[in-house]
Amino acid sequence: MTGDSTIIPTGRELPLEVLDAVVNLISDRKDLLSFCLASKTCCDLAQRPLYRNLQFILPTTVVKICRSMIHNPALASYVRSLEVAVMSRALERNKDVLTIRNYFPFETAIWRLLWPALRLMTGLRRVVIVAQWHGALDILLKCPFELETLHINTVDQLPISLLKKQKTLKDFVFWSTADTSEATVLAMKAHAGELLQSAKHIGGRYQILRPLLPGHRLQSCDFLIGPPVPPEALSALLQKTAETSPAMTYVHLCLKTLAQLDISVLSTSCPHTVTLYIHVYGGDIRDCFFLDWLQQPETMEAFKQFKALASIKLSHAQFHKFHHPDEFHGILDELAVACPTLKSLEAVSAHIEYQKSSRTLVKDSYTRIRDGKVPSPKNGEVMKGSNPGEAWVIETDVVTKPISAAWSAAYPLELSDM
Repeated sequence: MTGDSTIIPTGRELPLEVLDAVVNLISDRKDLLSFCLASKTCCDLAQRPLYRNLQFILPTTVVKICRSMIHNPALASYVRSLEVAVMSRALERNKDVLTIRNYFPFETAIWRLLWPALRLMTGLRRVVIVAQWHGALDILLKCPFELETLHINTVDQLPISLLKKQKTLKDFVFWSTADTSEATVLAMKAHAGELLQSAKHIGGRYQILRPLLPGHRLQSCDFLIGPPVPPEALSALLQKTAETSPAMTYVHLCLKTLAQLDISVLSTSCPHTVTLYIHVYGGDIRDCFFLDWLQQPETMEAFKQFKALASIKLSHAQFHKFHHPDEFHGILDELAVACPTLKSLEAVSAHIEYQKSSRTLVKDSYTRIRDGKVPSPKNGEVMKGSNPGEAWVIETDVVTKPISAAWSAAYPLELSDM
């Protein structure tokens, strides 16, 4: 063997620690499955990242994975994140022919198969569950895991018993199409001190979560404010939430109309907000004109109360039909005066094409550059500010994404990907 030859070790000669580090760098599930076929050692190493984050959408997938975990409980212990949105119907392709397969008669059986697998997931920390079936949340009650994140979309009432058990929850989001019953409201008030004691983020429908909000030290909130909620009720909510969460830095409000929001109450209640996201999902044509709202003297005066506001995001389904980036020039200068800490402003709209099952997102990003090198945007322009050494870099992104049939019910359609 010559002196300058290089010996390349084979997989068998590599230490397991090195192989394990390599496997953990693989993010594509298909690559992990291929790695499993290389050898028994590779299979053992790849199973941990392969089962770490699971998505249960197609019933056939649920059956196969659950049976594997029941047969080999070690696989279930690897699961850290589980997203469940079992479809009642699905499009299946067979020899270039698309057919609709109905799984609805088997839905209950699938959930019953999921139950013994969940009991084995001792390391589970995150659950996102979409269950349009009464009683589906009961399977989580007797499971051994301690969750940090729980997102629920259901037709059931708020699971009080589950929240009492999960004392380590930091991120809780709850959507339900059912109106809150009187018994649930009484239970929420009676056990309010025991529920979500460690919560840092709460999201969902305001009408459902209102009794839970006082008393928590939140860092962020995400509320869907329906049309029955008047401006004074929303203002009272913001004030009460701010009393116990003075350090809240992220506020996301999804409003039916802009008229529901009193920005002066928001700025005085949550002055330390760093990121503010306002999404309008309904209303009339006047709600598309965020420009008019921003230019109102009381709005600009309210923005002066924010002490650390760095990012503003505004979105509406028809927003981009009513403005042009040039129209923001004067507003950007006014915002720069009102919010010296402001770094970026985003204007987002979404156009949905149901025929193609896709959504087109249009996003204008305005990034503030002060006393620094101004980059050359790929799809945009540079607008000089009125202050010396200041500029705004404007970039427009147009992205078309497919709409997942399984996840369209997980959140309100107007909220997804905005």
